[in-house]
Amino acid sequence: MTDLNPRESELVALGTAMGSNCVPCIEYHIPEARKAGISDAQIHAAIRLADLRQETLLRVARELASFEGRSAVKTWVFSIATRIAAEYFRDPGRRTQIVDMDEVGEPADPGQTIDDRVVVGEMTGCIREVIDSLPEIYRAPLILHDLENLTVAQTADICECSVSAVKIRIHRART
Repeated sequence: MTDLNPRESELVALGTAMGSNCVPCIEYHIPEARKAGISDAQIHAAIRLADLRQETLLRVARELASFEGRSAVKTWVFSIATRIAAEYFRDPGRRTQIVDMDEVGEPADPGQTIDDRVVVGEMTGCIREVIDSLPEIYRAPLILHDLENLTVAQTADICECSVSAVKIRIHRART
């Protein structure tokens, strides 16, 4: 952990404590994370991330007998993790979040006018709605390839289909 700054190091320690379900460790690292300047929202996100990792491991254990070996194990596990993350972000409760004013940071581009920020926000919302409205068969390849920057071959492995099928699905998702 020598390459990590104190904030990152504390987030890793908190995630590890959560992953091992060590209550005394969690009780120790939450105040330490706050001392390192980590907001409650970031602490909550680290805790939720540990929950998602645990859910991934449980699902891998449950589905291990059904693994057919058509792809690398890490690709298979990544596809499970991707589905769990997609389920998490599709949850309607994730759409709206109340944020404390203390947690609001500086705008990404202070030179940008309020009107520009509103337009960008509306465009982002529209794009997200369009992507969310796509059938899963098109949405997953589009997100993996265009947003996650995976290769077509990696996307095909995760989606458990051929490279040509991924190319077709990405094209259809874009049109």
